[in-house]
Amino acid sequence: MGYDAKPAAKWSRLDRNSLPENVQKIAGQLQKLPRHLGIHCGGMVLSDKPLTEVAAINWANMPGRTVVQWDKDSCAEAGLVKIDLLSLGMMGALRTAFETLEARGEKSPSGKPWRLHNLPPEDPRVYQLLQAADTVGVFQVESRAQMSTLPRLKPKCFYDLVVEVALIRPGPIQGQAVNPYLARRLGREKVTYLHPLLKPALERTLGVPLFQEQLMRIAKDVAGFNGSQSDNLRRAMGRKNPGEHLADLRAEFFKGMEKNQIPPPVQEKIWAQMSGFAEFGFPESHAFSFAYLVYASAWLKAYYPAVFYAAILANQPMGFYSPQSLISDARRHGLKILRPDVNTSQKDSIPGTDLASLNLGLAEIRGIRPPWIESILSARTTAPFKTLEDFTSRVHLPTAALEVLAGAGALSSLGVTRREGLWRAPLLAAPQKRFYQPELPGLALSETTPNFAPLSTGEQVKWDSLALGISLWGYPTKLFRPELNRRGILPAARLRPQLAGKRIRCAGIVTHRQRPHTAKGVVFLSLEDETGIVNVICQVGCWQHYRRLALSQNALIVRGVLQAKDGALALLADKIEPLNLPVPTKSRDFR
Repeated sequence: MGYDAKPAAKWSRLDRNSLPENVQKIAGQLQKLPRHLGIHCGGMVLSDKPLTEVAAINWANMPGRTVVQWDKDSCAEAGLVKIDLLSLGMMGALRTAFETLEARGEKSPSGKPWRLHNLPPEDPRVYQLLQAADTVGVFQVESRAQMSTLPRLKPKCFYDLVVEVALIRPGPIQGQAVNPYLARRLGREKVTYLHPLLKPALERTLGVPLFQEQLMRIAKDVAGFNGSQSDNLRRAMGRKNPGEHLADLRAEFFKGMEKNQIPPPVQEKIWAQMSGFAEFGFPESHAFSFAYLVYASAWLKAYYPAVFYAAILANQPMGFYSPQSLISDARRHGLKILRPDVNTSQKDSIPGTDLASLNLGLAEIRGIRPPWIESILSARTTAPFKTLEDFTSRVHLPTAALEVLAGAGALSSLGVTRREGLWRAPLLAAPQKRFYQPELPGLALSETTPNFAPLSTGEQVKWDSLALGISLWGYPTKLFRPELNRRGILPAARLRPQLAGKRIRCAGIVTHRQRPHTAKGVVFLSLEDETGIVNVICQVGCWQHYRRLALSQNALIVRGVLQAKDGALALLADKIEPLNLPVPTKSRDFR
């Protein structure tokens, strides 16, 4: 493993000329140094001799791990092989899903269990799902930006997925490749090339550079570079400080273009285009691998949604969406959601026997501990639990364990309501050492259970949210739908392209706040209600005006003009109001 060094940020608010000369000199020296040192979580370095003979290493905090005191560029210059191991949660989810299908006897047409290698290619249902941006939980294409692009790209074949994976990346966005590619894809812009020599490298991507391999092909075709020179150019452009490493290669590149009689203005445009995407350009080979995971996860969602959602929940944390959003999406796809129960649930969430329901696992209960789950599952192997007394006599759990089970409604199959379970938990828990012995007079718990009132709908939602982080009755905004309808606030499912250009209002829980550095201060919000997700765009002025409110509230009412482009909808906000929910929620903010 090696250090992942990040360069110091460039001066943005200081005027160099206003600083003393010695400060300028020192700051200039510090600017090229790493901002901080961090260990690459999945990096490995290989050498043909003991690494201590090649580089300085030191012990890491984790026992048995050592760290190379070089960054990736230094390792490469020393001839060391550096490998990045991606720890993808989706790989675990796919394994869980395929093992579940095999256990249930679901097989491919060849009679063999479903696996990554034998999925049916180019399945129309997969592309219908992707074109509709029905991609909550689907690998790589579940973000706001991907969901906005899918209806415009309209993927129809596997290579379209390769392009989709690579297109929404910092490189193509910074290189202004996204909109030109989509315009050419939709036939609104003619496919052109800065020079005919670029056509062999860029023809597959409609004249727009997307992949690192294209950069290397361009260097060969346009500047006459050999393979080694092309790879050096790719690596130099991908460095943290590419300028000092590009000087010699840039001169050679322009010399080669001149030899090929490319006009000077075009030479500059070609170089600028390459520089724009090279630092973050995606390898096409990598995009192929990711695209297949997109296809596999979309196939599971299309054909086995219960298995798909159960596998993702069993491999949390992962992906773009919280369990609440995943459960809500599963419900919108017609699945019945069953709460955790001591008699029917496993440790992790599993699909129902009819594949039309989703049984939440005991691990979904907040505060529950793995040993408690193991005790429940072990005792249940002999026979189901019949009563609360039967349960506590066979599973010796402390009061805290019974309380979290009761609060989550996991004792309902024993004929015990949540309030009853919480009341009886101290009476039936496994004996524990008390601080006062014997118990003080008058403090003994009553054996008689009071006649508790049933939980109201609002209380059910609140208790579920506190105990599970998930509302099983329905999405919390459903509580307010009559009032929201009365006020003319539209649900996400009623947004249509026909409403484009009209000022409307939507409401929902804030699931994401994003402020990409490529968006020039624009902030994107995701509002989710019981019917779907609304993409909200807050321009700089709107965000500055409502910033404190938008950051502090877990649910919002947003007014704005609906925008529609090739089936992708977004609400351009001009007013934001709070929506006071009785349940706690959290957003996943990537700012």
